[in-house]
Amino acid sequence: GVVDLDDGTTWVKNTDVSEANFSSKAEAGTVNVGVAFKITHAVGTFLNTTHDYAIAADFCNFDQDNGSNVHNCIYRIEAEETGDNTGVFEGTVDYVMLNNSTGSLTDLDTAGDGTNGGAAGNDEEVEDLLTTNSDEVTVVLMNGVDGSDTIRVVYNDTDALQVATKIGEQIDTLTHSGTASLDADTYEDADMATITIVDTDLNLDSDIRDTYENSSRTFKMTVTGSAGTSHEPFATKPMTIIETTNDSGIFVGTFKVPNYKGQDMELTYYDSKDASGEAVEVYDIATVVSNSGTVSFDRSVYPVPFASNDLRTGANAETGQTEAGNVTMTIIVNDSDFTDDTLTTSNANVAGTILIKLIEGATTSTCFTAGSAAASTDTGVGKPSTTTAQELGPLTETEIGSAVFEVEFTVDEQQHCGSDMRTISSGDVFQVEYVDTADDAGTTTTVYDSSTFDLRTGSLSVDKDVYVLGSDVVITLTDADLNLDAGSIENYALSMVEWDSDADSSELLNDTDNFTANPSKLQ
Repeated sequence: GVVDLDDGTTWVKNTDVSEANFSSKAEAGTVNVGVAFKITHAVGTFLNTTHDYAIAADFCNFDQDNGSNVHNCIYRIEAEETGDNTGVFEGTVDYVMLNNSTGSLTDLDTAGDGTNGGAAGNDEEVEDLLTTNSDEVTVVLMNGVDGSDTIRVVYNDTDALQVATKIGEQIDTLTHSGTASLDADTYEDADMATITIVDTDLNLDSDIRDTYENSSRTFKMTVTGSAGTSHEPFATKPMTIIETTNDSGIFVGTFKVPNYKGQDMELTYYDSKDASGEAVEVYDIATVVSNSGTVSFDRSVYPVPFASNDLRTGANAETGQTEAGNVTMTIIVNDSDFTDDTLTTSNANVAGTILIKLIEGATTSTCFTAGSAAASTDTGVGKPSTTTAQELGPLTETEIGSAVFEVEFTVDEQQHCGSDMRTISSGDVFQVEYVDTADDAGTTTTVYDSSTFDLRTGSLSVDKDVYVLGSDVVITLTDADLNLDAGSIENYALSMVEWDSDADSSELLNDTDNFTANPSKLQ
């Protein structure tokens, strides 16, 4: 088998991985390594002490510091005869090109967080790759070699004259230049991005799909903002690339794009040996794009809210019309930077950053906030129960994938605005303010929209100038002041309209003794 000269207490190891600890520092270089062999045999069977027993003990040494690339090792092949009495013996030799990305799971954990970029390999943990004393052996290399340094298979042949002759064959080995790429030039927050690294040198084992994790020796993702400040959001979070097939040398990994709108993501692959045998870094860059958002009300003009009994009957009576005129308003935010089905700008118990303000001449009051993860409630009657504006909560996407979000709220004639109660009058303005934390340039921008409260003159009409007795009359009331909710159909009592004629004067249309109405309300 193959073992490492490391028992956890005393070891011979490259000082770039750990401090030398060979018994003690004083003995370093003065004490030889002793190797003992234990032969286990059946009980009652004794080994003849005068016989010779062939034991091969080979010391292999590696130095993968991208400098000397020293490697000395003998790999013994037990070639097997192809068949009975053929005299033809075969064996195979593969080679693995070590790369700086490999290392033991513990030796590479320099941060002490249990993460590393390693698979078995490099000069720290190469014994898992070595195979000897088999018809299939694997030679471990650190660089492309040729000439007298290359892999050489030697057979000591004793010819017919009893002369030992070395018969050999050799082959040059290659290193390969790797490539690294992202699957897009631009991404949005929370997109799924794909990393592809192609390097045959990373294919350490052709029987399995090799995997690597991000580290300072494999690959890493760096995010850089407009100010030039770089950070590594994945430094303590493993990113794994896995070989597409057992022997492809193509490695793919995916990750969720972090919320760094307007900043550049840079993929760096540390190719420890390119085609020329040099250590190089390979890059690819993509941008986390951001989009300017907009905010708007669903209408540019709203009716003025009114209280119950504010409406008059068709006979101008001050009582009888009990409909309340609370106005329903909708805020619409269009921002494709948000990919969830809700839009929030703050956590629960913290007011959202979307502000809805009432402007009355020179007086401005914040009546609502929106964008928090949770909505608050308010009495809406008399003085407010709190000095803060009512929170409307998260905005909901109108259609999945549309990036259009809205929230609906109701405005009363006496409206709670923070610690004050304000009376909505004709000519007052509502303004909405949305803070876009990442516009097209990745900077923070505040966008606005406003709507007014106005009273409009209504009209009443019938469908004909002359009617035959017993025929139907279609009455149309046109008044934008009664359109309180653009998203629903309003109904009002028929008493809003008075019938007056020479035959029968001052009759309200809700008089069922004289009128049969269909429908039973103004709609």
